[in-house]
Amino acid sequence: MMKSYYVDTHCHLWHLEFYDDLKEILNDCQDNNVRYLINVGVDSQSSLQAVSQAKRYKNVYAAVGHHPHYALSFKDCDLLLFEKLVKRRKVVAIGEIGLDFYRKISNRKSQILLLDKMLDFWKKH
Repeated sequence: MMKSYYVDTHCHLWHLEFYDDLKEILNDCQDNNVRYLINVGVDSQSSLQAVSQAKRYKNVYAAVGHHPHYALSFKDCDLLLFEKLVKRRKVVAIGEIGLDFYRKISNRKSQILLLDKMLDFWKKH
């Protein structure tokens, strides 16, 4: 019989609160049958960190994108970075993208513009 395992499809291992304990966290995941983790970026910097960690750790993969909360900080040059990152072997998903009107951190118009740009970009890839 095949042994089952878990995949954490959405984590933020790049977050500073995990920095000192990352190896321990990954060991705990392995001990609890979490075989793979997808480390999700929320902007260009965290996407870069997610990809770097994916390169460093065997069971970690990356998703790159720009969260709608940070729509106002998005710059078109971020797409140039994403262009490079999506070519990396362990980038397996887009994210974090979408619309999030619940917390009202950024306005609807800027979120919709960002989503349109991100979707256009990802359609090409």
